[in-house]
Amino acid sequence: MQLAILRGALLLAVSSCVSAADIVTRSPDGTIELAVSHARGSLRYSLSIDSQKVVLPTSLSLTIDGTRYPTAASEANATQLKVDEVLHPVVPTIRKVIHDLANESLIEFGDGSALRVRVADDGAAFRWETTLEADRVRVDAEQFGVRYAQDYLTFYPRPNGDKYFSHQENEFVRERISRAAGKEDLACVPLLSKVSNK
Repeated sequence: MQLAILRGALLLAVSSCVSAADIVTRSPDGTIELAVSHARGSLRYSLSIDSQKVVLPTSLSLTIDGTRYPTAASEANATQLKVDEVLHPVVPTIRKVIHDLANESLIEFGDGSALRVRVADDGAAFRWETTLEADRVRVDAEQFGVRYAQDYLTFYPRPNGDKYFSHQENEFVRERISRAAGKEDLACVPLLSKVSNK
């Protein structure tokens, strides 16, 4: 069963298959670079902006029905695509028209798991996809972290209710990462870090 499929408008599919030791996806303007490395089932990502490391190599994994992906025997292959489309939101909020321009890598591990990486001029993201044969699967865990290269000033929401319950009116805390480390407070996404003086 395919859990996630990118919506259908990947235009200008500049598709080349590359063997993945280090798979690098750059923003169209070349300022943001997200690199994914894969060796013996170990998967790590890092992020650079203007050739400066912002996120140091950090582990990623997904555990489904007790199996950790990518598996140790998996081999990674990547298909790189260019996304260039115009979106017209049903309810325009910030913009009436959105130009979706990004470079993308679909990294397939040959074990039923894949990581889709997308980098635009103003950000980077990735998500897991599967093509597992089961009708239903259980996601047990997702390993994700951020190992910052410096002690950046960061803004993050602190839930205002019990545990992660929130009314979406959270107070945003503004402090350096080093001050947030080890606190017992709950925090959730989004996480916004100032990585330059611009």
